[in-house]
Amino acid sequence: MKCLVIGFGSIGRRHARVLQEMGNAVALVTKSEHADLPVFKKVSLGLEEWKPDYVVLANETRLHSVTLVQLAESDYRGIVLVEKPLVTCVDELGKIPPGPVYVGYTLRFHPLIQRMRQWAGDQALWTFTAYVGQYLPD
Repeated sequence: MKCLVIGFGSIGRRHARVLQEMGNAVALVTKSEHADLPVFKKVSLGLEEWKPDYVVLANETRLHSVTLVQLAESDYRGIVLVEKPLVTCVDELGKIPPGPVYVGYTLRFHPLIQRMRQWAGDQALWTFTAYVGQYLPD
């Protein structure tokens, strides 16, 4: 599968590495000049020249909405994974591409969160706050 990772900070690097380890062809949209992968300076060029099946939005959160609009206006119809959060404010959300768009939030599958759901049962949950962290180089 051909994958395009937009953004090459710590999480973009991780996505690119994992996708490569899974046997996928990976290209980047980044300003970084320190990548051993095909690099495009603009989303439109990456879509046009790489023709990806799968796109990861790992750029700055403030750019997620703008990037989703770029994907939609380029008529990108493949799978999109947006690193959490989708946007910082619901008012930012504009046009989105027609293909499936997912938000990466794997902590919802954490055993402790699953146990909390079981514990709550049918009770209505009005709010839940969790503070978590990770040393990104790990």
